[in-house]
Amino acid sequence: MKHPERNSNRSLTWVDWSRGGAHPAKFSRTRVTVELLERMRSGSKCMYNGNSTSTCFLFARKLCPDALDRLLRFAPKVMHFNS
Repeated sequence: MKHPERNSNRSLTWVDWSRGGAHPAKFSRTRVTVELLERMRSGSKCMYNGNSTSTCFLFARKLCPDALDRLLRFAPKVMHFNS
């Protein structure tokens, strides 16, 4: 690996392990809300190019197929596009 000192040492994938156990929480349609998406996007602090940022993850894990319609509906509001 070239330049290991530049490794951020963090995941790019948001996962909810808060309930404990061997598997992370799964998010069905009814659990996908604007608040959940905001927590995924801005609920953490990490470093990027030496500066603190709240945008730490590019992906989320364990979203059920039935959640897609709500994700597509809420994403523009949370991510501030198509306004």
